[in-house]
Amino acid sequence: MTNFWENLDVQQQQLRNSFLIALGKKDFQIACILLYTRNCALPDGARLSDMKPFEIDESFAYTQKVSSKAYQYISKWMPLVEMASTMFRSKELEMLNKI
Repeated sequence: MTNFWENLDVQQQQLRNSFLIALGKKDFQIACILLYTRNCALPDGARLSDMKPFEIDESFAYTQKVSSKAYQYISKWMPLVEMASTMFRSKELEMLNKI
């Protein structure tokens, strides 16, 4: 059996680091893509099924409005993705400790 937690941690950390780099560069659209990808890479029990990819409305011009909407998306979903991952890990470890 492979080390599930180690593999998940490596994958999530790479996506988290890329997300933080994009965020630091204020490239909020790329950060949205990476955040959504992190959610998709979570196991079924942790994945937020109601999270949809960030989409740019056709009426948006590539201006501050797009960055603002992307930042709002990040502000909403980043804590939820982190919390879902942590809660999943806690539940799984609790189940393993009962064995």
